[in-house]
Amino acid sequence: MKYYIETITRNYFYFDGRARRREYWWFVLFDTIVMLLLTVADHYFGWIIPLEDSSGKIMRVVEISTTVYIFATAFPRIAITTRRLHDIGKSGWLQLILIIVPPIGWALLVIFCGLFQLLAFTPFVGWMILVVMCAQDGQRWDNQYGPNPKRRHRY
Repeated sequence: MKYYIETITRNYFYFDGRARRREYWWFVLFDTIVMLLLTVADHYFGWIIPLEDSSGKIMRVVEISTTVYIFATAFPRIAITTRRLHDIGKSGWLQLILIIVPPIGWALLVIFCGLFQLLAFTPFVGWMILVVMCAQDGQRWDNQYGPNPKRRHRY
């Protein structure tokens, strides 16, 4: 909980430096819990907006407080992922590439080969690569993004 609160308050726009695995995954855990609780609350209290197609059939439901939360915490989420990538020696821009490029590649595959079933899995490719990268141990030495954050926590 400490890392979650610190990330959404003190480190809201902090993209420099490095984040340990512990800091990143505790943030992800509490961020996921908050989103799940807000989604349940949205449905329980009726804070939803149904989106209908032209025939009047409900295609999707937008949860109001969950959507507000996702937009409000977008910068801290990107910032901590950037710092986590810095810890393994990668640029923070890599997360953008991993999220944008696979869908483009899959879309080209669909357009030229007609494999429409693959399009449903497009977002997961980049996310899975990002999860694997964020699960790696950070570099043990100082790198171009700053000193090793594990070293400052030793007594």
